[in-house]
Amino acid sequence: MKILLPIITAVVLLAACTPEQRKEMQTGSLRSDRNQGTKKCLNCDLTNADLTDVDLRDADLSGANLSGANLSKAYLRKANLSGANLSGATLVDTDLEGSNLTGVNFTRANLTNAYLNDSNIANGNFTNANLKSARLDKAKLPNTNFTGANLTNAYLNGSDITNGNFTNSNLTETRLDESNLTGAILDGAITTKTNFCLALMPNGSKSCN
Repeated sequence: MKILLPIITAVVLLAACTPEQRKEMQTGSLRSDRNQGTKKCLNCDLTNADLTDVDLRDADLSGANLSGANLSKAYLRKANLSGANLSGATLVDTDLEGSNLTGVNFTRANLTNAYLNDSNIANGNFTNANLKSARLDKAKLPNTNFTGANLTNAYLNGSDITNGNFTNSNLTETRLDESNLTGAILDGAITTKTNFCLALMPNGSKSCN
């Protein structure tokens, strides 16, 4: 992974932001200081941006438009992307562990092998997204929409998925051990070899299938 200097990261994001955001970043809001690396670009338009392999840990990209962007192998641990648009984005092998992803739109995004463990993805939208082999262990996923998503061999152990919607999703060999699926919708979902051991099922029962 390329460990980009904060000033280089600032230049990448600077070109896509509004004049007001440019002025804010030029005063140092996106540069790291000696004590903490703060990278900020609120509501930025990064449509179709190439951000492969970049280091944006702890960045604040809340409300950003990253639709169609390529963030493969990017490092975004503990980043704030709440309310961001990542529809159609490529996030293969992307590290989003511990990030704030509340309300993010991941519609048709490719998150193959992505890491989202311990992230807050409440009210997220993964409609028709590819989450094959993705890691979402202990993630907060209440009210999240997985309609038509591919979760083959994905890990959601110990996650809170209350009221989640898995309509017509592919849960083949998905690990959902000890997860909370209270109120979840599984209509039309493929559950071949899905692991639900000690999971709290939609009807309130516990399973070990």
